Amino acid sequence: MHLGLDFDGTIADVAWLKQRYILDHWGIRVDIAETGRRVALPLLGDSRYAEMLLAVHQTELVLEMPPVDQAIEVIKRFLMEYDVTVITARLDEELEFAQHWLELYDIGDIPIVHTKQQSKAPTWINLNINFHLDDTPEVLEDAPETMVPVLLNRPYNTDIKLAPSVQSVDNWIAFEIFVQNSSL
Repeated sequence: MHLGLDFDGTIADVAWLKQRYILDHWGIRVDIAETGRRVALPLLGDSRYAEMLLAVHQTELVLEMPPVDQAIEVIKRFLMEYDVTVITARLDEELEFAQHWLELYDIGDIPIVHTKQQSKAPTWINLNINFHLDDTPEVLEDAPETMVPVLLNRPYNTDIKLAPSVQSVDNWIAFEIFVQNSSL
């Protein structure tokens, strides 16, 4: 079985880093739910939003992101049982930081495929991904019929309507149980 895992917001807590960046640089307190594009862009404006995105994806700040709760432990267990690939929308210039982050948490041997902000569907098909966990509902909408798309519920995505084929889980342990029960 082959699992696909998103990086930002799914493995690494980019919302936490965005929240901290907004507070440290502009003194604005935002809830984690307000760090996504839909809320943060109107709040910050175009230039500050772009600055924040650059900082949290293309600088050493990436290495300060904490992991999403339970992610590292579950990924280490997955690596003992399944093929696992990180499938991220990151750009070329952002990939090295993600790789270093994974190495910091002793999971740096996971292959990373980056789609350069394009659809992940061709990668899912080419790699024969059976399950993909992501925090962005829109990304999962074009999942092939051969794959189970799974949304990791986060404070910033709970009010977004899901495509009928998308499953959702509240945490990494729930995803682990879902995969185990589905693969029996």
